[in-house]
Amino acid sequence: MRQNIFQDIKDRVDLKDLVRYYGLDVDRGGFACCPLHNERNSSFKVYEDHCHCFGCGAHGDHTDFIEKLYGVSNIEAAKKISHNFGVWLIVTELATPVNSYLKEMNDIYRWLKNMG
Repeated sequence: MRQNIFQDIKDRVDLKDLVRYYGLDVDRGGFACCPLHNERNSSFKVYEDHCHCFGCGAHGDHTDFIEKLYGVSNIEAAKKISHNFGVWLIVTELATPVNSYLKEMNDIYRWLKNMG
């Protein structure tokens, strides 16, 4: 039995890979445009263990980022990361994304998963 699923996610999934997977274009300095508010200049900094937006003040780790991006609970964010990165820490229903494009992509992934 897992002692701490949130720490397991941090240990297994690189944060820069995670934010890139969900659509952020991170430069060599670790900066990207924040997906949580409309901006022209990159103010979202991705560190090794957390991220911070100097524009809107959003701050957090792996699950916090997904929580804010999709508007889901912390455990739903952990389920989503677990599924998308194949670490299979939690095997249950996926979180429903707020962003309609991401919802369409998740529907496609679910359909492909059910086909195999």
